Amino acid sequence: MRLVLAVLFIFITLSPAQALPKYSELYGLLIDLQGWEAEKPTGSNMSSPMGDMVTAERTYRKDRAELHAQFVGGSTALAYFMPFATGITYEDPEQLYKTITIEGFPSGVNYNKKEHSGVVVVRLSSDQAPTPAVFVLNYSNISYEEAVEIARRFPLKRASKLIE
Repeated sequence: MRLVLAVLFIFITLSPAQALPKYSELYGLLIDLQGWEAEKPTGSNMSSPMGDMVTAERTYRKDRAELHAQFVGGSTALAYFMPFATGITYEDPEQLYKTITIEGFPSGVNYNKKEHSGVVVVRLSSDQAPTPAVFVLNYSNISYEEAVEIARRFPLKRASKLIE
């Protein structure tokens, strides 16, 4: 029995479907945004007993507004989407929290109305995908509608194929 479990573990961990790209391969997904100043992209690959992970991220600034875009692939990616997985919509005078669809992908928006800040999370992988993947756009000093429109500019479909 131990041998069967050991072989199964090796097969799962060495499966080519589980292989993640190098973080530098994701830099091309972090596009230039017209009118925004962008820092150089950065990223990392991580491997642990809990699984592998890849991230690529970039920060953008325009006047007082700031964006932090991040592609995440691997075992922890779905944790970013979990708050939106229930499909709930919630709004009060201070916050908006809802699920939407962006470019065909299930997505979620959290918006602090007073601070004009929040996050857009796009789930790039299906339930059947071997590797979970998300796009995360943290934003400040812009509306959530503008943040969603900016998220639509990123090559989400290409990212989904590259990370899965």
